[in-house]
Amino acid sequence: MIPGVDVRKLPLTPTDGYLLTRVNGQATVGDIARETGVWEQEVVESFEKLVQLNVVTFGSVEEAIAAMKKPAPAPLKAAVLSAAYDPAMINEVCDLDTEQRKRVLDLFFALEDNDYYTLLGIAKDADKKGIKKAYYEVALPMHPDKFFRKALGTFKPKMEAVFAKLTLAHDTLLDKEKRVEYDIYLKDVAHTKGMEAMLARAMEEARAAQDALAATVNTPSVMPPPVAPSAPPAAPAPTVDPAVLQARKSALAARLMGGRQRPTTANTGFAPQPVPEVKLQPKVQQSSTEAMDSLRRRYDDRLSSAKDAQVAKYVTAAEGSIAKNDWVAAANAYRVAMDLAPDNTEVHDRARYAQTEANKILAESYQKQAIYDEKNERWTEAAKAWVRVAKLKPEDPNANERAAFTLGKADGDIREAAAYAQAAVNLQPQILKHRITLANLYMAAGKPALARRELEGAAQIAPGDAVVQAMLKRIPK
Repeated sequence: MIPGVDVRKLPLTPTDGYLLTRVNGQATVGDIARETGVWEQEVVESFEKLVQLNVVTFGSVEEAIAAMKKPAPAPLKAAVLSAAYDPAMINEVCDLDTEQRKRVLDLFFALEDNDYYTLLGIAKDADKKGIKKAYYEVALPMHPDKFFRKALGTFKPKMEAVFAKLTLAHDTLLDKEKRVEYDIYLKDVAHTKGMEAMLARAMEEARAAQDALAATVNTPSVMPPPVAPSAPPAAPAPTVDPAVLQARKSALAARLMGGRQRPTTANTGFAPQPVPEVKLQPKVQQSSTEAMDSLRRRYDDRLSSAKDAQVAKYVTAAEGSIAKNDWVAAANAYRVAMDLAPDNTEVHDRARYAQTEANKILAESYQKQAIYDEKNERWTEAAKAWVRVAKLKPEDPNANERAAFTLGKADGDIREAAAYAQAAVNLQPQILKHRITLANLYMAAGKPALARRELEGAAQIAPGDAVVQAMLKRIPK
């Protein structure tokens, strides 16, 4: 990446932003395509755009395109299926050799984070022949039946999961209609990840803006000095008795007059003229405390001015994004402005509105993924997507119920699932489906009394519903 480029001011799509997060100075265009699941040609087109906008640079677009035309990596290549797991798992005692164990673990722990193409080790434009060949090379060695009467230990369920997932990948990619749906799904995933990356970048940018602001004002010439302890007050002058003071003055006058008395009004005939009192104005000196207060005020003023300028900058960027209907970018810019001006209610109100609009876009994208995953009984993936939708749209009863249902199917956290189902019931107490989902979760959690309570409520809504009556019969009174 080229340093100093403000990507917020550029016409980038979420996919552009997502791909940009994978630029590390070492990854090739092909590496990024395989890692993100974005089509190779789309990656090339996106980076051509980024190069023209002076965001990134590399040897040449021609070199990148040439790199894309290289043969696809062989299946099970470590660079493609990089999975994190405890290396000690390889040492489990079983009838698989070390290489076989590593292949199983690499594939098993890569199932969730990689698309079908990557799992099979094929390019996204692979034909049926290439798909079948890859399947036979990768999946069939994972079939537990090949190790009949062998001690497989914990590797057996892992191999079964790998084989099932690779078989699903094979069947999906060989079916023309299913493959088109899956490719659209991958684009939706990339789009959503791009928006997530942009939102995450906003948090990093907010921290960077705070640091930059502090660096702007925290210089030796403007930093307020530490508060020095004030000097102790001077000791008060000793007091003198007025009578004693008058006697001293009289004695001094007698000596000066040579023993003669001071002339008075009686023997001179003139009254003494009063001597005008001259009052000297004390010289005003600024104390050290006042000097430090003055310096601190100048520091605070400079900090406030710099902060106001930064806030204005990000608010302007946000308004520009709104004009282009890019609510994710607007939410990002407003979030930075809000962090810089935590007491500015107007900025907070605008930020909340922009975030609400961005959440709608994110929720719609997650929902598309959730529907696809649920349709294909990919329960773990569906649960993750529906939970995200429910968090973005907590007042949506359908999102809460689907999050609860798919969490139950995926053997997820039963308490979490029940909480989503309860939210759906609270939002729409007359909808039968919500109560049935909650009752099923209570049964799975071993709480038949709570399940009966929900089903009895459902029976009041629909007295003749066969599903509700059948469930009630299964619950002991």
